[in-house]
Amino acid sequence: MFFGSSEAGGRKYTFSATHRENTDRGAPAAAQAFAQRAHRLGLDRAAALAAVEDALRAAYDGGDQR
Repeated sequence: MFFGSSEAGGRKYTFSATHRENTDRGAPAAAQAFAQRAHRLGLDRAAALAAVEDALRAAYDGGDQR
């Protein structure tokens, strides 16, 4: 997964910096943290999955929340 960001270097130049997120730990760790939190909150598997789908829809599509 690649992410880019623009960094301004003053009036005369701007450059784009791109870096690779550590996907070996980044996304899986976030998913694990969510799963543990959802479980602690008492969500069943279906409710946790629905929450993830809503969040992904909002993040990627800017779409409707349920």
